[in-house]
Amino acid sequence: MTEMPKRNTHFFVLDGWRGICALFVALSHLRVLSHVYGTGFVHNSYLFVDFFFVLSGFVLTHTYGRTLVTPADVRNFVIRRFGRLWPLHAAIFLVFVVLEFGKLAVASRVGRLGSHAPFGGAASPYTMVTNILLMNSWGFDPDTTWNGPSWSIGAEFYTYLVFAGVLIFAGKRAWLLAAAISATGAAIIATFSPHYMGASYDYGFFRCLYGFFMGLVLYEIYRRREAADGARRGASMREAAILLGVAIFVGFANEGALTLLAPFLFAGAVYIFAFERGIFSRTLSLPVFRYMGERSYSIYMVHFAISLALLGAGTVAGKILRLDMMTNIPAPGRPIAALSFGGPYAMDAVTVVYLFAVLGTASLTYRFIEVPARRYFNALAK
Repeated sequence: MTEMPKRNTHFFVLDGWRGICALFVALSHLRVLSHVYGTGFVHNSYLFVDFFFVLSGFVLTHTYGRTLVTPADVRNFVIRRFGRLWPLHAAIFLVFVVLEFGKLAVASRVGRLGSHAPFGGAASPYTMVTNILLMNSWGFDPDTTWNGPSWSIGAEFYTYLVFAGVLIFAGKRAWLLAAAISATGAAIIATFSPHYMGASYDYGFFRCLYGFFMGLVLYEIYRRREAADGARRGASMREAAILLGVAIFVGFANEGALTLLAPFLFAGAVYIFAFERGIFSRTLSLPVFRYMGERSYSIYMVHFAISLALLGAGTVAGKILRLDMMTNIPAPGRPIAALSFGGPYAMDAVTVVYLFAVLGTASLTYRFIEVPARRYFNALAK
């Protein structure tokens, strides 16, 4: 790759974006009948995973674009990225295994929890292997399994390997090959994915290729514009416009062909905010958003377990107290069980508690799993 810009060594504003998007993904998986549940924006917040992919391609090109030159560089890069992703993934996977044993114990007393028997269906021994090997986005599994959102972690890790190969093979022309790979990923999603950008366990790897390598191309565009000291005038207006565009798009995209445009829209957001020159950039660079951004990976990885534990607790409490605390919501395939008691305002309170629980748990996993693992594997790479 060509010379990197010297102004930014770290994009704090993009950390803020990452943290907010992670919380919305967490909210989209919470089945609690609050005032926000089922709204278009929250329901479609699954699309923010594509923001993560685009952002990863952009940031990793900024960090490694000129340093991945030799096989030794690739080895060190893979060790670092493995240490960034796998330890927390493995730790949360073990939590799900423990929860499955808990289901086994509870089932003998109050009956089955969920749609399948403990260690059956999506929690079978076979899916344990695909999860440990980070191969849960290649279509080997029948559905999302264990820690459902972790399919994107597997997709991203193997995309890192492709990324390293592209830099080694293409050098300064990497952006051309990246554009071809991104277009190929988009074409596969458009042709074969039944839910377009809702692809996960089946075509999730190609969804990641589409967004990630768009991020690489985006960085080449950003680098040239930054070198020319561009994008200075009207920064706040551009930031406001792209924020409005993201809000409208996510609110109405649903799961149709329109979702194929998500990586383009998120690429626009990353590009505009990467210059860090508008009022919204300054806001997202505040310590509170940087705090969430630093813990965004933990937020993403822990939230699903907390949401399932909350639903499980509601189911058990309802059976013990003989209260109707759950309701079934019609959905394609089979009804969705959601927590509902005390009215929507009570569920709003549960939602707030959930978000604080996610952020608090993520802070613990960040401190005691993410940071030590990152230090260990970075030292190993050296």
